[in-house]
Amino acid sequence: MFDAQQVAGAIGSLKAAVDIAKAVMGAKIDFEVKEKVFAIQQSLLDAQQAMFSMQEALAEANKRTRQAENALQAANNWDQEKGRYKLFTPYTGAVVFGLKESAAQGEVPHYICTNCFEQRVKSILSYSKLPDGFYALRCSVCKRETPTHYRSAGSPKYVPE
Repeated sequence: MFDAQQVAGAIGSLKAAVDIAKAVMGAKIDFEVKEKVFAIQQSLLDAQQAMFSMQEALAEANKRTRQAENALQAANNWDQEKGRYKLFTPYTGAVVFGLKESAAQGEVPHYICTNCFEQRVKSILSYSKLPDGFYALRCSVCKRETPTHYRSAGSPKYVPE
């Protein structure tokens, strides 16, 4: 497969050939030779155009390759981040993703919204007081509330392993 330097070199060579053909056309020679040189010049211009098209295609292929590599890297990063959490029920009926103590890396205990987590978004839940005086875990991204059935907000705990 061609790389960008090879394509650029080929284009340079074709341009030089076109310039030589133009110089020959300017010389005082008979009509038949000029016709042949003109045909060569046209072929070289066609080849040069083809090389430009190849160069554009190569640039587009390189762009798609970079995008695929970035997507793969993002997926790998998410898999690592996902492994730091475990499905957990801190309150009866409240299901969240909780941080494993062994994976804390200095982070304080916290809970992640299960809905957002499935969308590959790490949204930390916060406590909010409901009108009835009970607390709920609330997601600031998707606005989902998970009731705790408690009238006081405790601190999140690390997930037991």
